[in-house]
Amino acid sequence: TRDREHVAETVRYGKHMSILGGVQLLIAQIDQFLLWHFAGPVALATYAIALGPTRELRAIGESVSTIAFPRFAQKNATDASKGVPLRTIQLFFVLLILVVIYIILAPFLFKILFPQYLQAVFSSQLLAVAALFQPRALADMLLFAHGNIKDRYLITVPSQIIKLILFVILIPIYGLNGAIAGYILSEFVAVLFIGFV
Repeated sequence: TRDREHVAETVRYGKHMSILGGVQLLIAQIDQFLLWHFAGPVALATYAIALGPTRELRAIGESVSTIAFPRFAQKNATDASKGVPLRTIQLFFVLLILVVIYIILAPFLFKILFPQYLQAVFSSQLLAVAALFQPRALADMLLFAHGNIKDRYLITVPSQIIKLILFVILIPIYGLNGAIAGYILSEFVAVLFIGFV
């Protein structure tokens, strides 16, 4: 019976994570759809290229949190959470150094790799700043490791709704700049919700 309860709990948790993942996946595409609709394909291409380096920088934070998952899972929530603030600060400073380096090198990288999209350099530099919010992934992974469904909903659903609202308001008015502002603000909001929980 204990094994059955454990399996049922795992299945239930998996269903909730699938729902949350689906919501995030859907809203993750909305900025590109709105940008294409209101600003056109050129603005969308510029945004997509400018966002590329930011995604690579974010991947570093995601990799660190993935590596931390087994350690979080082996400890109880209280013990696992003790090291999170220090690791979060360390990851922030690593990303800060990388972001500064990227901002300096971006004009040269674009001249070599994307000479036809030099207008995307400044947008890319702005979006790179959003990677500084990625250390929140450690706290998020801690919640994931200990199956805290309620907190995951409290973090994910409101932050995704605000992200959607930001894009719906800003992109039709400001186009590419609205997408950039919405992206950065939504990342900041996600940090606030994790801090609140």
